[in-house]
Amino acid sequence: FRVYREAKTGVYDYVASIAYDSLSEYHDYTSDPNTTSYKYKLALVDTCGAVSGMSDFHSTIHLQSSNGNFQWTLYDIQNAGNPVSFYRIYRDDNNAGTFLPISSTIPGGNSTYTDVNYLSYPKAKYRVDVNWTIKCTPTRNQVNTTRSNIKSSAAAISVEEWTQNNTIQLYPNPTTEAVTIELPAGYKKYELQVYDMLGQLVYSETLATAGVSGEILTKQIDVSSFRKGIYTVSVQTEKGNAYKKLTIQ
Repeated sequence: FRVYREAKTGVYDYVASIAYDSLSEYHDYTSDPNTTSYKYKLALVDTCGAVSGMSDFHSTIHLQSSNGNFQWTLYDIQNAGNPVSFYRIYRDDNNAGTFLPISSTIPGGNSTYTDVNYLSYPKAKYRVDVNWTIKCTPTRNQVNTTRSNIKSSAAAISVEEWTQNNTIQLYPNPTTEAVTIELPAGYKKYELQVYDMLGQLVYSETLATAGVSGEILTKQIDVSSFRKGIYTVSVQTEKGNAYKKLTIQ
């Protein structure tokens, strides 16, 4: 099988080949679901090397948020009508990795939701789950849902956060084995977290210092076991948050 991703309207670029006898799933770690939705198509390659025409596209879901108001792109399958029975919003109240539904079923043609309790959960993360009117049965197990990217309830970056962003350094970036994080000076505690492209926490550590002005703290992380792709490094201090992108090749 060949996998293609839309690069321009109606134009699909080849991204990967999957053996016919392997697990019939593909994870695209070169895309970033936090920035936009994507459309994918498949083609078949026969034993003579001839490539078939492309399948109808399937599109992913991109979730956006603004102060508790959520909007997402509709899950879509080309020439299939509306494949969605309903959407449902899930919330991880304390960024602990446990998502629970907070909405009733949302009709498949709707794409907005407001969390009226948004301000009560400043550390929360959100995602949209889809219940299909169709079924997909890859070689591993039956699948009847898909999920959006994960959005944080954190407010827009403040002036303090912009200042910290400018003082955090990641090197080498891109990397393959390890990355060194150079943290801003003058803070007593640093909450260091790394998230993958799906918003899943893959690394977490708390670092403490004396808070001496001018004392720059460095931390090296072994990322050799991480999948290739784009990650978000989050640094939280007593005065705010900062975020950097990390590319693992």
